[in-house]
Amino acid sequence: MNVSQMILNEEYPLKHFYCTVDDEEFILIGDKQGLIYETLVKIKLGSIIVDIFENRDCFLNLLNNYKNKIEEQKYYKDDELLNQDIVLKCLYKLQEELEKITYYGIEDIPTDISNKYISLYTKVNIEKQKYINNVNQFNELEKVLYPEFEGNKRVLKEIKERNEEKKIQVDNMQNRSFKDFTIQQIESYQEEFELSILNILVYCQKKDNCEMIINKKKMTNKRDIVAYNYNFISEVREFTSYVKGICIKDGKLITDEELDKTSYENIRFINVFKFNNIIELLNLSFIATMNKKIPIHICKNCKKLFIPESRTDEIYCNRKSPQNPDKTCKQYGAKRTYKEQIKERPIDKAHIQTSQFLRMRCKRSKDEKQMEEYKMKLNKYLEEYKKKKEEYKSNKLEQKDFIKWIVSQKEGVKNGSTRNNKK
Repeated sequence: MNVSQMILNEEYPLKHFYCTVDDEEFILIGDKQGLIYETLVKIKLGSIIVDIFENRDCFLNLLNNYKNKIEEQKYYKDDELLNQDIVLKCLYKLQEELEKITYYGIEDIPTDISNKYISLYTKVNIEKQKYINNVNQFNELEKVLYPEFEGNKRVLKEIKERNEEKKIQVDNMQNRSFKDFTIQQIESYQEEFELSILNILVYCQKKDNCEMIINKKKMTNKRDIVAYNYNFISEVREFTSYVKGICIKDGKLITDEELDKTSYENIRFINVFKFNNIIELLNLSFIATMNKKIPIHICKNCKKLFIPESRTDEIYCNRKSPQNPDKTCKQYGAKRTYKEQIKERPIDKAHIQTSQFLRMRCKRSKDEKQMEEYKMKLNKYLEEYKKKKEEYKSNKLEQKDFIKWIVSQKEGVKNGSTRNNKK
C-alpha cells in the first residue's frame, strides 16, 4: 500500500485529542470532524510528561534505529510507489515498537508522516501552477514591453531569474522521494523531542529566572516562554483547537453523543486540541503544566521525574528504589541522607553509636536487676551528654575531647556486665 492509498482508505480513521479539566489531563478519541467518542486516558496533570520522559531514551533509540533501517533498505530504481510501500512497512514496525514502551502513541507516526507527504505534494502542485502563471505573465510582458529600453530590459531579466529560481524549487520538491522525506521527518522528530526534554529539565529546576531554550534562543521571562511555546507549537504543528461543551459527571468526561442527553446546568466549555504524534502531546501537556504551575521534580535517588504528592519541596519519589526494590526511593533516600549527615557530624555519629550500644545492652539483659543497671547507665549518660554538649557549644570543651568522652562511656559496659568508670 502506498501513501495515497493509505490516506484515501483511512486505514486509521480515529483521531486523538487532548484537554485539561482542573488538575487532570485527558487523551480522547474522536474522528476527523472533531466528534469525541470516548476517553482513552484520564490522569493527574503532568503525568504524561513524567511517563514520556521516563521512556525518552527508548523513544530516541527507536527513531534512530528505524531511520537507519529505512536508509539501508533496497529500493527500486524507477518505482516510487513500491518504494513507498517499503518505507511504510518500516514505519508500521516502528509504531509497533513504540506501543510497547508507551500507550500514548497509537498509530501516529505512519499516518503523521504520510499526511505531511501528501501536504507537500499539494503544495508542489500549487507552486507548480504559480510557476506556470508567472511564465505566462512573462511571455505577455515580453510582447508589450520594448526590450531595447534599459529599464524594461532590467525588469524582464529580474522576472526571468525569479521564474528560474521558482522552477528549481518546484523541481526539488517534486523529485523528493518518500524515503528522503521520511528520514528528514524522523530527524525532525528527534530534534523536537530533545528540545522538549531539555525545556522540561529546565522547568524542573524550579528557578524563577530559568532560561528556556527554544529554537536555540534563550528566554528568561516565564510569561514570554508560555506565549512563545503556544506560537511555536501552532506554527510548527498545525493544531486544531475545538471549543467543546464538556460535561463532567462522577469524574468522567461525557462524550458528544452523551452530551445531547445531559442537562445543560453543569456544562463547561474547554479547549480540546488535536495532536498528530507523541511529541505534540508532550508539548501540549508541558504547556498545560506550566500554565497551572504544577511542580515536577527530579528524584534525587533514581533521577526520574515525579509530581510531589503532599509537599512541594519533596526530593524523592515513591517508585521502587533501584538499590533496594523492597524500599521506595523516599524510604531509601531518607535513610541514606540521614547516614550522610551523620558522617558529616562526628559528634552526632559518636553519640548515636554510644546510645544505641547502651540501649542494646538493655534489651539483652539477663534479668530485671541487670536491666535496671543498664537503664541507670543509659539515663546517666544522656543527662551528662546534655551538660557536655552545652560546654562544647560555649567553647569550654574541644570537639576531640567531647568525642573521646562519648566513646569512653561504652567502656564500662562489657559482655553483659557493668563496671564503675574511673573518674
